[in-house]
Amino acid sequence: MNHHFEEQVALRAHQLWIERGCPCGTPEADWYRAEKELSQTGLAKVAREVGSAVGRVVALLSGAETAARS
Repeated sequence: MNHHFEEQVALRAHQLWIERGCPCGTPEADWYRAEKELSQTGLAKVAREVGSAVGRVVALLSGAETAARS
């Protein structure tokens, strides 16, 4: 796990712990939930970026195909 991601997980886990009323003895529950939330957020961002790149390529190819027909 990279240091930046680990810091984000620690901060989010702390927020979750506070939201749950600061219970004793369950830090791993907040840590795992924070990891999951942040991982899904990161994957969604990657998916959007890949989708956007694919969309640009398709648009370029469609434009080139249309120009070739003319």
